[in-house]
Amino acid sequence: MLSSDRLGFQRQTYGARRPNSGGTVLTLTPGQKMSALNLIMSPQIVISGKVLDSDGDPVARTQVRALRYMFYNGKRQIMPMGYAATDEAGDYKIQNLGPGKFFISASPPHEGGFFGQGSRTAAPRPPAGQPVKQEEAAVTTFYPGATDVTAATMIELVAGHDWPATDITLRKLPVYHVRGKVTGQVPTDRAQLRVSVLTRSSVFMDFGGASSHIGPDGAFDIPLVSPGAYKVMLVSVIGNFKVLGAVPVDVGSHDVENLVVTAEPPFDLNGQVKVEKPVNSANDPAKANKTPWAPTRLSLMPVEGPAMNVPNASTKDDDTFSLVGVSPGRFRVSVFSMADGFYLKEVRFGDQDVLRNGLTIAPGGGSTPWEITLGANAAKLDGSVQTAEGKPAPPTIVTLIPDPPAPDRTDLHKQGNTDQNGHFTINSIAPGKYRVYAWTDLDQAPNSTLISLRLSRQKARSSTSLNPALPQLP
Repeated sequence: MLSSDRLGFQRQTYGARRPNSGGTVLTLTPGQKMSALNLIMSPQIVISGKVLDSDGDPVARTQVRALRYMFYNGKRQIMPMGYAATDEAGDYKIQNLGPGKFFISASPPHEGGFFGQGSRTAAPRPPAGQPVKQEEAAVTTFYPGATDVTAATMIELVAGHDWPATDITLRKLPVYHVRGKVTGQVPTDRAQLRVSVLTRSSVFMDFGGASSHIGPDGAFDIPLVSPGAYKVMLVSVIGNFKVLGAVPVDVGSHDVENLVVTAEPPFDLNGQVKVEKPVNSANDPAKANKTPWAPTRLSLMPVEGPAMNVPNASTKDDDTFSLVGVSPGRFRVSVFSMADGFYLKEVRFGDQDVLRNGLTIAPGGGSTPWEITLGANAAKLDGSVQTAEGKPAPPTIVTLIPDPPAPDRTDLHKQGNTDQNGHFTINSIAPGKYRVYAWTDLDQAPNSTLISLRLSRQKARSSTSLNPALPQLP
């Protein structure tokens, strides 16, 4: 692809309908020259405004974020795309944004830190026998005044037009305490540790919330937590962030007491990658003796929450690998850097069928045998996307999604871009049944043209059209 960058402007890719998005893949032959490839750059868009409290006074040191729908871990989720902090007058300015639809959120200082950086000391408990006064506090608020992102209003940014006066008044809600104790193998330097609450949401990807230090006896008290579903996480905030323990909790209309978070030291996971030989390689000495893949890379992606310091590794010369600093939890396995013609066939972790059920790593799971098998003779999909007039369609994203859907099998989700002739190629497809989507923008995915086809073990070809009336391929 061909792209351009300039200070004060959005990155523009040739053929892209908007900045910072995929464009046209240029296919050239040896000696070929292409001209008149024009890239029109758009100035960056700025969102600005004030953050006020319920009395109309400005709130300083508030974190304001621009959020939009993105695909992450195989799911369409709301993720932050830009940040700003309010000054003493409550003013903020989020710069370097491109066209599209955004949510805007404002988080008060006690909620706006990244995994514990906004920690706040809890107020002392009232003496025994005295009534406990219900606390209220400002909470994360989404423009124009919602406390739930699903009830918020999106604003649509247009190239060349800033969006000023986007003021947000922080809402106040009843808030509660989450109290408990950290046990287990707790690091001796407790100054580096925080206990944070992280929103458990299937659509909203958050990166921190209210937090607490840990006392000498392991006790913690997280104040100012609004009602909701959370994961309480013990994190190390010095150097690389590491999650040392986590437990789910639901906050309703009362304080949460006596919660126990068990600290588990990270460990290493060792395993091996096995590769099937291609069909008929026995009759082809060159294929039989050729390593069909460069060092394979793999990583662990958490099923819930953001991917923070994701463990990743490459295979060594003997096809073994070692993932360093793994914490217990539930993960998806991502395997990439495979050569064309191979696909992820099987992942076994002890007696777990990881591709079918996901990967659950228990404390001390470093000794569990792990084996990854790459299948040979993967399918390949060649095709083209055309307009209703039979001409090459403008730059288009083509995506394969398994049928029926398998949201946890991110390895089965494949994506490609059309070139200047409307042609696309998607390699390394596992045998199975898929649906093929063609769209010009991921935000328009629900309205995409759809066809379905069954891939053979060798190759499948299709010619798709953006015309809604499409035949079903055999």
